[in-house]
This record gives sequence, C-alpha cells and structure tokens, in this order.
Amino acid sequence: TKQNTNMRSFVAYLFLAIAALLVVQVSAQECSICEFVVNYVEGYISQNATESEIEYFLDKACNAIPVVGTECTALVNTYLPELVQYIQQAQPPQTVCTEIHLC
Repeated sequence: TKQNTNMRSFVAYLFLAIAALLVVQVSAQECSICEFVVNYVEGYISQNATESEIEYFLDKACNAIPVVGTECTALVNTYLPELVQYIQQAQPPQTVCTEIHLC
C-alpha cells in the first residue's frame, strides 16, 4: 500500500541521516585528535626534540587519553613526519590537519 511505501521511504531516509551524522561525528573527532597532536608536536619541536622523541612522548600521551587513545596513536604513527614538516613551515593546527585530510 501507499502508506507502507511511505513508511519504508521514511525509514530509509532516517537511516541515511543517522549514517551521515555518524560520519560527521567521526570526522570531527579525527579533526580534534589531529589538532591536539599538532599542538603537542609544536611544543616538542620548539624544544628541539627529535622525531623519535616526539613519537615516544606522543604515544605515551595518546595512551593516557581514554576512548580515543588508539585513534591518536594511529594518527601519530601514520602522519608524524608530515605533521613535523607542516609545523616547521609554521602552519597552524587547522591548516595542518586540513592538508592531511583529517579536518
């Protein structure tokens, strides 16, 4: 019936809206983690830390963050060399994270 068809369409649209919202939330979380990491790296670069020292301290910091520690560590392990390059070019965190497609 037409009523059943309308209900199915509504449920399908609702499902798509929820899925889109979840994608936005995950993207926002990745962006926030990235900006946290960039700020952290900036501090260590200003202290002339090596990349391996930065990675060591960041891994410890990431592991101390409940819920998102795994994502934080993965971001560090994947993007640290790129992050360091952008930071050495004096790019702000939002720009850095946008350039590596996390914001």
